[in-house]
Amino acid sequence: DDLGHDVTDEEVAKILVATKLDQALPTPNLKFDELQSDEATKRIAFFGIGSHLVEEATEDDIKVVSDAAYKVDIFSDILPTLEVRPGFEKYGAAAYFGKSLSPVAIKVASGEIVRPGDGAAWEHAKYAWRVNIITVVTAVDHLFNLHFATAAPMVMAVTQGLATSSPLRRALHPFMMRTALINNTAGQALIPKNSIVEHMTSFTYESLETIADLTFRKGTDWLPLPKQIEAKGSAVRELVDNGQLPYYEDGLDIFKIFRDYYGGIVDDFEPDSAPEDLT
Repeated sequence: DDLGHDVTDEEVAKILVATKLDQALPTPNLKFDELQSDEATKRIAFFGIGSHLVEEATEDDIKVVSDAAYKVDIFSDILPTLEVRPGFEKYGAAAYFGKSLSPVAIKVASGEIVRPGDGAAWEHAKYAWRVNIITVVTAVDHLFNLHFATAAPMVMAVTQGLATSSPLRRALHPFMMRTALINNTAGQALIPKNSIVEHMTSFTYESLETIADLTFRKGTDWLPLPKQIEAKGSAVRELVDNGQLPYYEDGLDIFKIFRDYYGGIVDDFEPDSAPEDLT
């Protein structure tokens, strides 16, 4: 960060009050009153924290679950192979959804396919899928992918590669503010052996080291958002077009805003007069 000192939480609070930014956030469109029902499972997948993981069911999926149209697969091929601490069930689950978006089956860590109507086994399968999704979204998608695989390299690239006077660096700064502080704190408090992340999950530390390597450098998430959607298949694209996957529907609007904004910053410079760090 370019500031001479870090902004404290108290100063941030004062800024929010002074600018009224704390009043600018819209009321959430989605409210979860319960998480156990089939309807809640659908909403978690398509309108909640699982929406970025929605994929079109493959031919192999349909061979196992004939009425599957979509799936949210939480590394069901990898997580069951990882060790957990004694007394805990292994991770790994995949939920399958029909054309109506209702859940039609869940594959649990043992590989068993559980269906609605299977009584307690179905309720347990939904619970296991929810635990998997919150664990992976928190530890893999948020902590490892967002903080350490995206934000940290971005800060390093900008601070090491762009002059402090660079207009591009100044334009990027609001999105990187306090990143170094937050990441360093996370590195000290969350991921060392016997620290918070290890204790908030049932994974052994060796398993967590494996999970840390499940970053999206191996997937399509580095692609621009329109390409990400394209890579997910025509069925997912149709969901976006029909307003049934708001994560990507709204994301495309935000993507265009940022693309136009930063494109304008870069386009303001003539090639022969642009600073060296913009050519």
